[in-house]
Amino acid sequence: MSTTTTANDKTLQAYRESVGLTTDDLAQLVGMTPAEVTRLEQQSTESESTRTLMGALAEIRADMLDDLHLAMSFEREQRGEGNRPDPNIVWTLPRYQSEQEFAVADEPTAIEHWKTFNMAQLFIGLYLEGLGYTVRYQS
Repeated sequence: MSTTTTANDKTLQAYRESVGLTTDDLAQLVGMTPAEVTRLEQQSTESESTRTLMGALAEIRADMLDDLHLAMSFEREQRGEGNRPDPNIVWTLPRYQSEQEFAVADEPTAIEHWKTFNMAQLFIGLYLEGLGYTVRYQS
């Protein structure tokens, strides 16, 4: 059985918030006004514009998941297969305060927006904490 995600009610808003973006941020990324994004988030019918937003958000979420998968692979590689995580290891993850700071850092990621990158770092941190590591965020 196949399901199709449609943008209705608060779905667009929830997706946008899940990637750490404001309406202004998303509007800038897709070439709309913040008012258009807000209107589309509040309408209950699907349109070409809502599909555009959903597509952009899906790409952003895919990039975030790619970063999470890379972090998971790196952690397993560092730990070694079959070994338990060492709770004495502290992982330091970067977080940025501005687009300029993010651009200068030149992170090896497909994520293009600093707020989305920060949200991905939080997801990675949650994963690592779930394994028993201590996580610190460096600004």
